[in-house]
Amino acid sequence: FEWDGESTDWTPRDGDADPFVPIGEAGPDFVRRDTDEGAFSKKVDAAKEEFKVGNLFEAVLSQTFMEPLKVPPSEVFRRLRQNTSLG
Repeated sequence: FEWDGESTDWTPRDGDADPFVPIGEAGPDFVRRDTDEGAFSKKVDAAKEEFKVGNLFEAVLSQTFMEPLKVPPSEVFRRLRQNTSLG
């Protein structure tokens, strides 16, 4: 990473490393999404109306979906790289 002539290249990584702990099967408290079903599309519809009347020129809406992992995230990334043009 580089910004304003400064770089993080070769910066020592001296923070604590938290080991990956798989959660296996999702327990009853596991939340798969951060918005209720249909809530995101309602936000999109509301934003469209605001665009129409000129109150918005840009909107950045998001929602997050989660799935339990049995392998470390680095393994998921490695597999994605093998199956896409990133590799």
